[in-house]
This record gives sequence, structure tokens and C-alpha cells, in this order.
Amino acid sequence: MSSISRRGFIKGATLSPLTFTAMAQQNSSLGPNNQFDFVIAGAGHNSLLSAAYLAKAGFSVVVLEGRAMIGGGAKTAEVLFPGFKQDLCSTVHSGFAANPAYRNNEINLRDFGYELMDPEIVVHIPFLDGASLTVFRGDVDRTAETIAQ
Repeated sequence: MSSISRRGFIKGATLSPLTFTAMAQQNSSLGPNNQFDFVIAGAGHNSLLSAAYLAKAGFSVVVLEGRAMIGGGAKTAEVLFPGFKQDLCSTVHSGFAANPAYRNNEINLRDFGYELMDPEIVVHIPFLDGASLTVFRGDVDRTAETIAQ
């Protein structure tokens, strides 16, 4: 991976919201006579999961989202570097691995490209003096080495 300067990082972080902003469409595929069993407001990950379960149970469901991109706090995108996937909102969804929706593939999330990523490095914190702290997933010894430095 190539290195990045502080200025480059800030520039990328400043421009990243523009990548995910789009003008709202004025037209809609919903007509005045559409009826649904459930109307879900917002297309965040919890709303989408709820809508999927309701639809699987046979209910008619519509999900309304005011933004151009769905996903709420569960967005990941390549913003700073090609191939480097960055969490855009929340940082931890590790508890979802135990959720039956994912664990048992109850609503076929994997078929739609959903993937949980468990990177080797959980967090890396650089300090102004050049030192850093890195926490490695499941490796206490390597983490302790970075603390000792």
C-alpha cells in the first residue's frame, strides 16, 4: 500500500462525502394507489433487514430512503486508495456474525454480495511523535509488542 500524507488524507476525507451525494430524483415509481402492508422509513441496515424478513414472510413492503445510497451506517467504499475499503460510518458490526440472518443465511445476504470483513488489524493509532499503537485481531502478543514500543 502506498503511503499517504496528512494533507492527502484530509483532502480525501473532505471530498469523500461528495462521492456519495446525488441529486434526489423528482419522479417516483410509486403511484397514488399503491398499498403496502408495511412502509419502512429509511434504508439503513436495520430497516433493510426488517423489510427482508417481512417480505420473506409474504407481506408487501416498501422501503423509502431520502438519500441516493442505501445502507445507513453500514456503508463501505474505496475512498482514499483503490482496493482500500473504508468504513464510512459505524466501525463495528462484529455482533452481526452471530445473527441468524447472517449465520444461517436466512435471507440470502451472501447471494446479494453482503460480506463481513474481519481485518487482521482492528485499529491503528499513530501519535505525533512518530510512535504508534496497533491492535491485532486475536493476537495479544503482537498487540503487546506495539504497546511496548
